[in-house]
Amino acid sequence: MSKIKSKSSKNPRPSDKSDRSNSVPSAAQPSALAESLEDILEQVEIPDAKDTTPPSTPEIQADALAFHKQHFWTRKPLENPESKAALSPFVSNGDQSMEAVKKKLATLWQETSNRPNPNQPVLELRGVNKSFFGEVTTQVLFDINLRVMPGEFVAIVGASGSGKTTLLNLMGLLDTPTSGEVFLGGKDAASLSEDERAIMRRDFLGFIFQFHYLLPEYNVLENVLIPCRLRGRSFEEANRHRMTELLGLIGLKERIAHRPSQLSGGQQQRVAILRALANDPVLVLADEPTGNLDSKSGEIVFNLMRELNLTTQKAFLMVTHDTYFAERADRLIRLVDGRVVEDTRIR
Repeated sequence: MSKIKSKSSKNPRPSDKSDRSNSVPSAAQPSALAESLEDILEQVEIPDAKDTTPPSTPEIQADALAFHKQHFWTRKPLENPESKAALSPFVSNGDQSMEAVKKKLATLWQETSNRPNPNQPVLELRGVNKSFFGEVTTQVLFDINLRVMPGEFVAIVGASGSGKTTLLNLMGLLDTPTSGEVFLGGKDAASLSEDERAIMRRDFLGFIFQFHYLLPEYNVLENVLIPCRLRGRSFEEANRHRMTELLGLIGLKERIAHRPSQLSGGQQQRVAILRALANDPVLVLADEPTGNLDSKSGEIVFNLMRELNLTTQKAFLMVTHDTYFAERADRLIRLVDGRVVEDTRIR
């Protein structure tokens, strides 16, 4: 375990996710095709300056990490084996065992095109800093160095205002650092044009949001195939059978022709997860994917991401406030005031 302690904010504030709710967020949902997924993705959160400005004194405050840790919510793990079984994201058909279902899931990815070098990071940040400029310059991220390897499941935790969303936007090539370098699939993002960055997002990244952002005009299968359609009709048709099979494996076979409004919150988020994998990405970025779900649905959604990570060997990077899920990742990274204060290998 390696821990790096950092300076804390003078006025840290508790997490704004501590009160969990099943209700739909108040943010406006995309009304029609006029508001594209790209418009949703490119919204950048600018935290309050007083939450991100580093202390003027050089002393390291030893209680910084302890303060932020206590403001993450968690839950008691399920102990009942029957309850655990009920939270599997997969369904077995007929006499097909669950192991057979998972094996079938893995075979659906054996011939996919994006095969990263196992010895090369799918994502790497080198000395990344990020500031927002206005009447007051606010530095949000400080000297971030991290890499994500193929097949890793990484969890990032941090209190509100710690820089998680800004960091996620840089990783997703939705924003550029003030200084430092971001590499995706071995390519330096700074050397790419805006069009080339859009192509990299389309071909190498999958996105999962706190709210599902499924398009209400499309049915389940059409929503899942949207990333494929962006790569052309032939790519969409080539992946239609695979995505149909996947929907069946996660219990949505009878819902393929349904619209999002006819699904539960957990079902909608499962569709969103498959949509993130449809374009065969090397890395999936998940922003609070269980944040709007009840405990049971959240468990199913997390289990689905974890199983897809293990069977497809796609790297997952999840931002979450829930330590119960974060501690089940391969690796946990903690942000405090825009700095990495902990990077722990869990398994």
